Amino acid sequence: MAAGLSAIGVGSDSGGSLRVPAHFCGIVALKPTTGRVPNTGVLNHPGGLSDVRTQIGVLGRTVRDVALAWQVLAGVDGRDSGVVPMPLPPAGPIELRGLRVALYADDGIATPTPETAAAVYLAGEALRGAGIAVERARPPHLCDAASITQRYWTMDELTGREVQQLLADWDRFRSEQLAFMAAFDAIVCPVDAGPAPRCGEARPALFSYTLPFSLCGWPGTVVRAGADGAGLPIGVQITARPWHEHLALALAERLESALGGWQAPQGLGIG
Repeated sequence: MAAGLSAIGVGSDSGGSLRVPAHFCGIVALKPTTGRVPNTGVLNHPGGLSDVRTQIGVLGRTVRDVALAWQVLAGVDGRDSGVVPMPLPPAGPIELRGLRVALYADDGIATPTPETAAAVYLAGEALRGAGIAVERARPPHLCDAASITQRYWTMDELTGREVQQLLADWDRFRSEQLAFMAAFDAIVCPVDAGPAPRCGEARPALFSYTLPFSLCGWPGTVVRAGADGAGLPIGVQITARPWHEHLALALAERLESALGGWQAPQGLGIG
């Protein structure tokens, strides 16, 4: 998609596997709310109650393309028992003025590069220009997401008591995030601490900015908001309340319009 070879891609996102690549490549991603899109037919992701973190989502060059594809994919298919029969929101423009957005550039785990922080703050200014109230605020206990996720990955090795503790910690984390989100309509933050690393280069705390919202099951979009000194794209992550994909997409479209969105590689001849 980033190279202009396809318009839409479908993939899965458990902890950031759509959002982080979209950030690295300068394209758009949508991870829907948990239970919005069936996992039916996806390799190694059975869906239902056995795979509560993974959601099928969309990659594309523009927010409009991603929004169209998402509406085709969403909804009950009669096979995935984890899909919730939640109606899609009515079509039409969304009033952004008066919305409340929390913004943070540093999750306290992986220090962002200066260019990454600048892209987040630039996105905040673009949203303020649309009449949105943007407040610098960070959800609590983000550092707990890694421990919960690591225990989830090895749950078959845990004792029954340890599984109970994992689920209790996960529930507590989700409740804390819901309490924070009660004051906001969306959250804007980095997707990763920096742009794409070189092939084979380790990235400490990869997914630290995306894992918390995966554990919550909230919908999130990624859209390009800037670039580093070498021209590598930098995206920002917009996370909304459950079932509010349309709001995350509307905010992403505002940023796409204000900041340029996907940039065609030079000489490609498309726009």
